[in-house]
Amino acid sequence: MLTKTTITFYSIWALCVLGTSCSEPKTTEQTTQVQGTDSDTITSVHKTTERLTTPPKVFYYDYTEKRGTEDAIDMSQDDALAALKSLPEEDGNYFGMELSDGSVVQFMYDGNKSGWFLDIPDPKTQESYNADVTMDDAVNIIGDVYGGKSADDIQAAYH
Repeated sequence: MLTKTTITFYSIWALCVLGTSCSEPKTTEQTTQVQGTDSDTITSVHKTTERLTTPPKVFYYDYTEKRGTEDAIDMSQDDALAALKSLPEEDGNYFGMELSDGSVVQFMYDGNKSGWFLDIPDPKTQESYNADVTMDDAVNIIGDVYGGKSADDIQAAYH
């Protein structure tokens, strides 16, 4: 279950949360107004987040082996999955993706019962959406992001 909490994630990408290095997801809004029979107006708002077409950039770090990326880099989906799966299950090791809209989806191993901690920073509210996930969940989320899903889509799926 996804929960909304104040940001406490340890990633070097925390600047995104503070709104200094990433933009908000692009959302389109369609408003429809219908005049009711008793002179009341009914307004319907439909929001959709654009599908992302540019692959995410990846960042990760393995504190055990002292290896990883200094910045987010271009990486194929297969290489991204290999990088995640190569991380030892040791507290603090992390993996993340910077999406083309500037949003971030990241994981950190923290020894919880599922193994991985999902963190989706929200720069607009300066909060973060979190969930405990399994390695299988993380693999599926990476596939979803490479398939064009946005951080909002991931958040909705784990709400």
